[in-house]
This record gives sequence, C-alpha cells and structure tokens, in this order.
Amino acid sequence: MEIISKVHSYDEETISFYNIDEHVFRIDFTEIKTFEDVLDYIKKPIDDDDEHRNIYLARSIVSLLYFVRLTDDILEPVFFELLLPTLTASFHHMCSSLNIPCRIIQGETKDFTSYRHETYRAEWCAFMCNDDWHLVDLDGILSATTYHETEGRIVLESEGEAILEHQEQKEGQLLVVFNDFWFCTKPNKIISFDFPDERKWLLLDSPVSSDEFESMLFTYVEFHILGLQFLTECSSKLLAKDGRCKISIKADPSVLRSKCFPYTLSLIEGTGDISETKAEDLPLLVTYAPGIDMLSFNIRFPVSGEYVFEVSVKDLDDDDIVCHCFDVVIVCEEADPNCRKLPIDAGIVGFGYGHAAKEAGLKNPSKASPTVNVNPQTDGLTHPKTLTFQIENDHIDTIEYGSDIIADNDINAFSETHVDADKGKLTVVANVKTEGEYALSITAKPKQSGDNPETVLNYLLTTNKNEDDVEQEQLMKKRKLDLILESKMEDRITTKKVLTKKIDAIEKELLELRKMVEDGIDTTLNAASGDHVYEGDRCSQSKNEDAVDSSAVLAAGENDDNATATSLLAEEAGTVSTSKLAKKSKMCHLM
Repeated sequence: MEIISKVHSYDEETISFYNIDEHVFRIDFTEIKTFEDVLDYIKKPIDDDDEHRNIYLARSIVSLLYFVRLTDDILEPVFFELLLPTLTASFHHMCSSLNIPCRIIQGETKDFTSYRHETYRAEWCAFMCNDDWHLVDLDGILSATTYHETEGRIVLESEGEAILEHQEQKEGQLLVVFNDFWFCTKPNKIISFDFPDERKWLLLDSPVSSDEFESMLFTYVEFHILGLQFLTECSSKLLAKDGRCKISIKADPSVLRSKCFPYTLSLIEGTGDISETKAEDLPLLVTYAPGIDMLSFNIRFPVSGEYVFEVSVKDLDDDDIVCHCFDVVIVCEEADPNCRKLPIDAGIVGFGYGHAAKEAGLKNPSKASPTVNVNPQTDGLTHPKTLTFQIENDHIDTIEYGSDIIADNDINAFSETHVDADKGKLTVVANVKTEGEYALSITAKPKQSGDNPETVLNYLLTTNKNEDDVEQEQLMKKRKLDLILESKMEDRITTKKVLTKKIDAIEKELLELRKMVEDGIDTTLNAASGDHVYEGDRCSQSKNEDAVDSSAVLAAGENDDNATATSLLAEEAGTVSTSKLAKKSKMCHLM
C-alpha cells in the first residue's frame, strides 16, 4: 500500500533509493571474488563527499542482504562473510567496513503473531549520517511470517456478519521480504514495536518507560504508514463501560475515501459463557462508522468476558490484499443490558456521514455522527427528528434522493424526504412510534434512470439516550485538535532542522572559498547538486538544494531550544565492537 504518512527519519521529499536499489539488484556475483569486491561495487554510484553518503550506503547494504538471501550463485567465502549468524551482525559488519558509525542495540520487541503481543529479546541497529542516528530493524525489513495465532477464541462477528464459531489454528510460513518501513524508522514510530535496554537509544525528546511501552495498544506497520492516530484511549487492554466500548481513530480523508477497515470480534474461550446462544440469535455487535476524517467502532458485548477486537485495512477496489491494522483486548465486566441486533448490516458504507454521501452530492449535514437519538410516540403524538443537508449545485437537477427506515415492524417507523431545489437543501424527517433501534438509510440515484437507488448514508436511530456519548464526543474533538497542533509543531521543528543544516553547509562552503581566495587559489562557485551519474544512469538520490537565508530559520522557530537525544549520542560515533547477539530474531507479520 502507498505511504500516506512520513515514517522515516530522513527527508522523504528529497531522498529516493530507486536507483540505489536498482544498482544493487544488478550485481553479478559471477564477477565477485571477494568481500572487498562487494563493497567496491555498492560504493560506485555514491560520491565520498555526498552529504547523504552513509544513508545511501546503509540502504545499499540492506538491499544487498535481501538480494543475497534470494541468490544461490555466490562463492562460499563471500556468502559467509556477507551473511553472519544474524542480519543485524551482517549490517553492522558492512557498515564498519565502509566507515559508517554503527551500533547494535539490544532490547525487547513485541510478538506480532499473538493477540497478547508478549515481548521477547531482540536486536536492531543504529547508524549515523550527518550527526544524526537512524534506526534500522533488519529482521523487520527482511523477514516475515504468515503465522497468526487464532486458537482459543470464538468468533462472534466479522465484517457485519454474525459467525459464532471456534477459530482453528492455521499453519504459517516464513518469508523473505523487503519491508521499507523498518529502514530509518522514526523513533516515535519504532517505539510501538522495539524498546532498547539503554534508554538513550530511544532517540526521543520525551522518553517512554518500559511499562508505557508494554501497555501501548498494538498497532501493525500499516497503521503507521497510513498516518492513523487514536482519538480514544489506546492501551493494550481496554475496559468496557456498561457493556460498551468505543474506539475512534483520526485519519486523512484520502485514506477513508479509498480504503475500508474489515474487523473481527472474538470472545476468548474460558472468560465468558455464550454456549446457550445460537448464531441466528446473536445480535450484530459492532457499529462501523467511517467518516470524512475519523473512523469509529462502537462495540457492545452480549456477555461478560474478555474479547479480542482485530481491525484490518484493504483498498475498496481490491479484495486481494488485506493488511493487519491494529488489535486490542477488551475486558467486559458487565454485559450491555440493551444489547440487541442492529437493524441492518451497513456494509462498507457504515453508519454516519462519510465519503459515500459526500460523493453523492451531500454536504454540511446537521448530524454527522452515526447515532441519532429519537423520541418514541407518546399519547398518540409523534416526535419527528429532522436531518438536513446541503446539495452540491451540480447534483440538484441530476440526482434523486430518497430515504427509508428499517425496523422489525414497518408500521413502527417511517421517513419523509424533501428536496428544495431553490435552496439546494435536502430534508429527511424520521418518525418512530415505539422504543428501540432503527436504521435510517438515505439513497441516491441518477434521475430518469432505471437503476435501483444506492444507499449512501445510514444512521442508527435509537430511543436509548447515553449521556456518556456526548461527553466522549467532546473529548474526541479536543483530542483531534491536540493532534493537529502536535503535527504542526513537529513539521515546524523538522523544517527548522533542515534549514539549519542547509545554512551550515552554505557557511562551511563559504569559509572554504574564502580560505582558497586568501591562499591565492582561483575559484569558481558552482551550486552543488548532490547528483551521481553511473554508467549513463541517473543515480541521484537528493534533489538540488535552493539557497536559504537566515530569515527562513527564524520563521521555523529560531528560539526553539529543544534538545534532541540524537545530539547527546553524536559523540559516540566511532569504532564499535560487536555486541553479544540476541538468541531470537524478530519476525514481522506479513503485511
């Protein structure tokens, strides 16, 4: 899947590895006789004075290790020097041979294959480029497993369908892969998976404790690639309140427009009794609500016990590739007293105002959230609930809108649909006669078309009011604003660092030129492009840098004195002795 979020510690806008990787994959091992021949080959397209030399060489090493694991025509002496007992040791050995400061980091990593996500001993690397340390998890980059523990659970619901069956354990296999996420992973991303023994290797401005690491809600690689962020509590074990739990996530609109999020809800065997329930009597428990920039799952529990809630992600137009996104254990001490069957399976449209409604020409909804509180009929009088939308100008005369309420008994509820073409307004009025839950579906189809109308929006109408929902919505709005501010601050700090380095480079070049002039050497100032050309191919990995004046740094926050952990580690660059290797290497789940 495409990368939406910036997950790497290098400048993703100026650095590309396409040509570096292509060069490595063209290596002809029939012409390689020694380990030194390998090093000479991968150095060819990279100038020694290139400011990104170490990053390009480190990437070349990773690509080479991937290629070597798939190739069987390498001379044994070369093969055994390239592939040491662990991938981490191999990377460290080659970095040292290329004069790249490198450290082997030992610590704990989380198990991808089990919903418990227990930790085990592991190792990864850090290498230095331009006084900055970059983290590389070799096992994550180059290995994966399709094994995923499923035994010991009863599936209650999957993608809007009641299942009620015991899960069987499926066999998995180890694979050689190339997962770019784990190369130069940002410290605030890799902390979700790896925790070092030495805290300095967290490389974070605000360090995380071991307890905090273990209590984090488990997220898979795709969660970070898509730039998702939790708006609700995000610990590894959540506690349901009154038999209900809500998980909400902030997402870029482009993600929610093009992807859907299949889910599975399971009961851990031995923690709750559901033996008396039949599949046909089991209610749909999860309200799936993909909004414009927020995704929510409202879950209710039929019995007390411990549950596993797993969420994946896939493209709307491609069912073949499904990636794990996150999973969490939810403890329910008391069943939901109002746990009843949802009126409909809302499918990928889900509940609440989302992109399907937006693309049908509806905007500015009076109610965007998935649940609408309604009042039942009293003393023979109905209490209608009115919902309004603006209609895009180019849809007013071309789209026919409708609505319908789905309930156990059709005489208990009805809806009305009105379009004011002059004002470009759609009004839907919902009426319910008795207490309960109903589904209000809004449909759209081209006018003068024989096609059946398509559902573009669903609301869950309920007569059960929950004051906690209002409070939770307010907290989520505040959390969303906080995340936006944090993102802007991070961008500002990053911009400042980039501009500062550019100014330092320019000042260094000017000092060198002045010295040359003072020494009487004729000089011509040429703009450095940072490009490399090898065998007629453009192997440039960095774009031309524009001259920057000091005012740009002031705009980025000249007085920001935040010190980073990386500056404290810079003094440690130098010759490194090989650390004791961990006994068990990490594997990541196949994405």
